[in-house]
Parts: sequence; structure tokens; C-alpha cells
Amino acid sequence: MLLSFDYDGVLVDSLDDLVAKARAAHRLLAAEGELVGTREPSREDFLATEDLTLENIAKRIGMPSSTIPSYSDKFFELQQADPGDVRAFPGIPRVVKELAQQHVIVVVTSSSRSAVRRILAQSSLADCVSLIYGGTQPGSKAEKISLAREECGTAPDDTYMIGDTVSDIRHGKAAGVKTIAVTWGFHARDLLLRESPDHVADLPEDLLAILAGH
Repeated sequence: MLLSFDYDGVLVDSLDDLVAKARAAHRLLAAEGELVGTREPSREDFLATEDLTLENIAKRIGMPSSTIPSYSDKFFELQQADPGDVRAFPGIPRVVKELAQQHVIVVVTSSSRSAVRRILAQSSLADCVSLIYGGTQPGSKAEKISLAREECGTAPDDTYMIGDTVSDIRHGKAAGVKTIAVTWGFHARDLLLRESPDHVADLPEDLLAILAGH
């Protein structure tokens, strides 16, 4: 099977680092006089944004659309220069290593591919992940899931999207694959259940039981 993992909020606990870098990128632009009248993004913005991309965070805080590309560039520059103090959730390394013995694992994320690669290496997971589709790569998560499926040669019924936000579940459904909502990330369990995922995992270890029953 092909297991498409979201990164932030699923594999790693990165919320605080994402907020810090989004705020830092905002300050850099503000210093250049491009963000008069806008506010810095907050932790609440990240938790409340259903389709969690930097572009949507920027729209939420009222950033002019003409400025969003520069904002994204600065954010990714910061993330690539310093992946931050980001760590895998407890239990994730063991679970991912076990899953990688039987399945193909890819990461579909809004974060920088190089930053993701560095953190995966620090968590001894680099060899477990076949492909990383990052935030600077064009296309939606649904399109990237479909691309991963094409590149790996797997059928929709043999592909899972594993995510922690409602948009992850929506993109998985849009790509025609099965979905697993995890509840240790950004969005609350009740919010995720409204999207009717195929499965719900409350602990990383639950993924082993869910996928063993495929």
C-alpha cells in the first residue's frame, strides 16, 4: 500500500515553530514597508484555518494578495535555513519504521521539503520515506497525492491519506483515496469526525491496527 502522510501535526510537533516563523516572515516584510495595517499571525490562526497553507494564513490576517508570494518566499527561506526545534511525536518513529517494512511511505506537506528532510533524518526516518512533496511544489495536496499514486503505481483503494486537519481529509477524498484522521495534531477530534474519514487514530500505535486490517 501507499501511505501518504501529512507532516506538521502528524509526524512532528511543529505548531509553535510554524507560528514563530510565520511571525518572523511577517516582521521582515513589515520592516520593508509592505504590510501596513496587517497583524502578525497567531497560534489561533493556525488552529482555526481549515485548509492550512501559508497562503490561507496570509489571507486570514488580511495580507494583500500581491504581497503573499513575497511572504511565502521569506517563510520558506527561514524554514530552510533553520528547521527549528521540531521533534517527532512520541511513538511516531517506531510506528513509521514498522509501517515502512510493508508499505511505501510518502510525505505530502505545506512545509519546505529540505526542512522536512532534515527533521526526518534527525528522527532516523529518512530511509522510511520514499518521496516528499513539499510546499514549494505546485499543486494542491489532492494533486500531490494523485501524483504520488501515479509515481508509485498504486490503486486508490491501496492508498491512504493520513492527516490531522479537515483539509487533509478533504484532499484525500478529492484524490479518491482512503483517509485516516489523527487526533494528536492541529484539529480537534469532533471537527475531524465531521469530515467522515474512513478511520480515526487517537494514538500513533492505532495506525498499525488500522492498516493491518486493510
